[in-house]
Amino acid sequence: VYGTIAYSAVDVATGSARTSGSGGGTESMTATLMNRPGGQLLVGAVGVGIVAVGVAHLVTAWRESYLKKLDGEGRSGSSGTAFRWLARTGYVAKGLALGVVGVLFLSAAATHQAKKSGGLDQALRTVLDQPFGPVLLAAIGLGFAAYGLFSFVQARHLDR
Repeated sequence: VYGTIAYSAVDVATGSARTSGSGGGTESMTATLMNRPGGQLLVGAVGVGIVAVGVAHLVTAWRESYLKKLDGEGRSGSSGTAFRWLARTGYVAKGLALGVVGVLFLSAAATHQAKKSGGLDQALRTVLDQPFGPVLLAAIGLGFAAYGLFSFVQARHLDR
């Protein structure tokens, strides 16, 4: 899954990704939700929830709480240092990407414009449009790849 997300990030960064047509996916789902009673608040709540999960990933990276799940071999030596690097990089990338997605939902709720919401694809395009966007997007893609590698490490060195 994270390899696919990393591939999508590279696709968007290099400009080879196709732009999605209007009315598809997240936009139409958000529009449907916003047209219901209290829908704007619900879309805002979804945005807050997504941002909260992103912040939780950043806190996990900062506190290194992922280490609790690794056995002694996975936490020590040069391998443990590499595993920490992969996990921290991955959790930061996930946190930032989810934060951008959450902000897009909050923006859609605040302006009552469903087209401002979006999934990861639109979040990556938003990052790409920023100063140093391709560099930031490449860093997020590498972070997702790092998290994917850490997932293999975690599976191998899970403290049972």
